[in-house]
Amino acid sequence: TAMIAFDGSMYAGSWDGHIWSSPDGLIWTDVITNGFDGSNQGIARFAVYKDMLYASTANFDTGTEIWRTSNGSDWDRFVDNGLGDSTNDQAISSETFDGYLYWGVSNKITPAQLWRSDGITATAIITDGFGDTENFSISSLAAFDNYLYAGVQNVNVVQVWRSANGVDWDQVVDGLDPSFTSQMNAMEVYDGMLYLEAQDYTHGLQVYRTSNGTVCEHVGFNGFGYVNNGWSDYDNAMTTFK
Repeated sequence: TAMIAFDGSMYAGSWDGHIWSSPDGLIWTDVITNGFDGSNQGIARFAVYKDMLYASTANFDTGTEIWRTSNGSDWDRFVDNGLGDSTNDQAISSETFDGYLYWGVSNKITPAQLWRSDGITATAIITDGFGDTENFSISSLAAFDNYLYAGVQNVNVVQVWRSANGVDWDQVVDGLDPSFTSQMNAMEVYDGMLYLEAQDYTHGLQVYRTSNGTVCEHVGFNGFGYVNNGWSDYDNAMTTFK
């Protein structure tokens, strides 16, 4: 479900709670085998912040947890019980911005949340899904051109919000063409542009990009030619290469 490079090794997490590490991409060691303490159902997202590797979990029973390590083998729990709300089931996206580590959180019962941390404590910044009760996941985060961008999972429409300070937010995208785009989305910065992938079960996923954060250009169409390519796995499925 997620991969990341940290301290000279590659780490891969699985939906059933395993984390493997490899120094060369060929030989892999199973460093976590049961979702840390046996109660976490899967690895949702990795992040590197202040020389530590963070791993968030998908936990639909007691709420998402966030664990961290400085050496890849010894892990400590940083956040538990969905930061006080057991219905916060996944911390599914992450980004570093203006000195803080941000986490986008999924909640299928109450609106989505956005958390941030200074490495000492974690605090909920957004708790109401940006004021929309149908925004049940902040599925993507990206730092671009002095703003933090948040892509929102909504069954009806793609939303993108941005903030210059992580606290005060403005909506910059409210729906895309085709109008079938909704639900899970991903963002990535590449070559001076911010790219947005949007789920589209009717035509296949769509890809957009922007140079200013407000005007989007449609650049990837209809599942790259295959309609069943309907979505990416949140923000875990986009990366830059060369």
